[in-house]
Amino acid sequence: MKDEAFLGKGWGFPPRFDAVNRGAVMVDKREDIEESIGILLNTYPGERVMNPEYGCKLFRYVNEVISESLFTEIRETVRWAIIDFEPRVLVVDISLDYDPSDAVGLIRINILYEIKETNTRHNMVYPYYLLEGSNL
Repeated sequence: MKDEAFLGKGWGFPPRFDAVNRGAVMVDKREDIEESIGILLNTYPGERVMNPEYGCKLFRYVNEVISESLFTEIRETVRWAIIDFEPRVLVVDISLDYDPSDAVGLIRINILYEIKETNTRHNMVYPYYLLEGSNL
């Protein structure tokens, strides 16, 4: 029971409703944590009026020149956002996969994290597009 209280339970994201149970679809444990990290990475600081610090500044890297220093900045930006706003996990490693021949500028952000309460490791891949809004 202690695990469930710490890991949490909440609405699925995006919000959806179940006709059979007549309510919002709920997610818990690892799925809730992954959705929370996804929401965190998709939120720019200042978007949430009641918590203006919440979010990750990934969008500032759109249209940047691809370099090793950019990859380091992205890794650290993601790492600190998770450390600051997702207390249920420890960040073990963040790596980036990038294919220079990919015309859309996709970087896969691989996040290896450990759930503190259960000491289990999980991997999450977050797709990040450097050329947002491009028709290429």
